[in-house]
Amino acid sequence: MSEHHEHHEHHEHHEHHHGQEGQHSQEELVALLAYMIKHNKHHEEELSELASQATGEAETFIKEALKDFRVGNEKLEEALSVLNQ
Repeated sequence: MSEHHEHHEHHEHHEHHHGQEGQHSQEELVALLAYMIKHNKHHEEELSELASQATGEAETFIKEALKDFRVGNEKLEEALSVLNQ
């Protein structure tokens, strides 16, 4: 089993415990969002590595997906900035 596969299996079993009715306090929301941004940056690195190993159309799709992934992470960073105001 590859390192990446094992990494993703870990996430399949990861549970999130929420407060009442799935609500997080402001402090928890900030902490979780900061964690997710850091976590996603790790996935950006993995996707970049995969793109460098792919060729042709597959490489193009991975690189396009990586751009979209980065845009999503930038928006999460903006949301975190707003929450921290």
